[in-house]
Amino acid sequence: MNEKSKNTKQTFFNVKNLHQEFKVKTTGFFQANKIVKAVDGVSFTIEEGKVLGIVGESGCGKSSVAKSILNIYPPKLGEVIFNEQNILKFSEKEWRKLRRDIQYIFQDPLGSLDPRMTIINQIIEPLIIHKIGDKKSRISEALELLNSVGLTHEMAEKYPHELSGGQRQRVVLARALILKPKFIVCDEPVSALDVSIQAQVILLLEKLKKEMNLTILFISHDLSLVRYLCDNIAVMYLGKIVEQGPVESIYNNPKHPYTKALMSAIPQSNPFSKKEPIVLNGEPPSPMNLPSGCRFHPRCWMANDSCANKEQELFETKQSYEHKFACHVMYEKELK
Repeated sequence: MNEKSKNTKQTFFNVKNLHQEFKVKTTGFFQANKIVKAVDGVSFTIEEGKVLGIVGESGCGKSSVAKSILNIYPPKLGEVIFNEQNILKFSEKEWRKLRRDIQYIFQDPLGSLDPRMTIINQIIEPLIIHKIGDKKSRISEALELLNSVGLTHEMAEKYPHELSGGQRQRVVLARALILKPKFIVCDEPVSALDVSIQAQVILLLEKLKKEMNLTILFISHDLSLVRYLCDNIAVMYLGKIVEQGPVESIYNNPKHPYTKALMSAIPQSNPFSKKEPIVLNGEPPSPMNLPSGCRFHPRCWMANDSCANKEQELFETKQSYEHKFACHVMYEKELK
């Protein structure tokens, strides 16, 4: 694919070389605090109206990416370009204004809501903070949004503890959407819900995305949900992206050994399928004591001596410049 065709798509949100570190206190009297590299050189783009999914094992840095790009944890290094501006350089006043365009949906819906406030008051609170409309227009807009997320007006005067988990997550969605944002970060938004309720919330999110032309960063460990909702996917391992590209390309033809292992663990719809999951050796290394070279090589069945000696860059596949993977062993196979 030539260079001109690469640039035809409109980038909406662009993360460049993001780094995030955390200090961890050690128990030894003479030991210095250790540094955890939670995010190490992560880069990705999201097109307008599209959904990017970030997947990986617990502790791989998915949530740290989300909280870093929103400045909840100011990153150590990198750029986040939104509306052609590096928002990481924004002042507190500029961030307050930007919150209208970018909203965050947390993992735990109950923990995201104030137990002392009614549902209607929680939904209109962002409008009050940003001084949008009057009392009548705010309530009218909130009730309309309750309908949009599948809740009745009777629930407006209830408190969070009176609702089910799925209903609470719909309230969180309504509160996030009341400001008509352009970009939403969903951090494991359905992991605390029952499977049947998960499906309802995901269908609702897909519906709202189409109606409001939302651009979404969707973080999850559920590969089936990601395949259904997302347009593109980034696979993370110990703070780095090891593979990224269009969802179907990665699901149908994974390149990186870690991605192959993840995909092999997805339950098969055919009960007579003989496809066996790839069982990885050992546990992921401690982020405080990372292996040299490719971070996956201690668990990789394809690793050779050079894997431990150098960091892996992202290579393009033969099929698509958008599908990239960080494994020189697989790349050499591609070239043959």
